[in-house]
Amino acid sequence: MPKVKGWRRSQAATRRRAQREFLIVGPQGHSDDVPTGTVGTGYRHRVNQWPISVLTGRQHKLVIPPEVPDKKFVLIVGDSHLRPFADGVVPLPEGRMSFGFMSTPGACADGLRTEMVHAAVPRNPDLVIVMAPSNNLTTQGSLEKSSTDFAKLLSTAVGRWFKVIVYDFPPRLNHPLDHQELLRQEFRRVAARMGTFYNTLNSPS
Repeated sequence: MPKVKGWRRSQAATRRRAQREFLIVGPQGHSDDVPTGTVGTGYRHRVNQWPISVLTGRQHKLVIPPEVPDKKFVLIVGDSHLRPFADGVVPLPEGRMSFGFMSTPGACADGLRTEMVHAAVPRNPDLVIVMAPSNNLTTQGSLEKSSTDFAKLLSTAVGRWFKVIVYDFPPRLNHPLDHQELLRQEFRRVAARMGTFYNTLNSPS
């Protein structure tokens, strides 16, 4: 009986530790343009502190997987959306690809470009996925400036690596949906002008 009680106490302690690893994210402030019933984002892992980049003054992390001869190397570049992947909290499926991440939380297009220019990537990726930077929604710059900065980011990626595509940013609860759609449309135009595939969230591709 004492062994059973000890085992139960151990299991309960393990569960308590696991629960402390997660934070409950409450409802975010959002505008009237956000559909009713949209509250919060559920659970997320506790945010780890990363080193501060001397280039942008923001936390930054570059994760390069070990080279595997029979696997394609995919590098994903973006902001805080990549945190759980860069920290290994959200595992990616095993398969024919290995994934690397270049994440700069809070960075806009110009910050992502700055980090990209100076990133020491030891080998050329088979594919680079640039996450469209939604942080441009919160800057004081105009739509035209966001478009120009995104064009520079994409031009840098295309000039450095062979195959580049863009993936749309997820909707934000704390910003008007019409403004988000305007930025998406501008990013899509930039990508189309440069001959780069832009994968929207509702795209079957």
